Amino acid sequence: MQQQVTRNIGVHGFAVPDLGINVPVAPGQTVTIDIPTDNVGTFALFCSIQCGSGHSDMRGQIVIEP
Repeated sequence: MQQQVTRNIGVHGFAVPDLGINVPVAPGQTVTIDIPTDNVGTFALFCSIQCGSGHSDMRGQIVIEP
């Protein structure tokens, strides 16, 4: 599975440590991230680059189902 991520302001990081993903995203850049689907489960994702106010709120989950 692939996911595209775009950032407009500031550098951010798209990280899912349990899936071996940690990709920086520069302003105006769109990156395509390959997400492995061979591990079923719920995986935490977050911004891995200190980006200022609201950084700690940039969290979510990726759910991979069988």
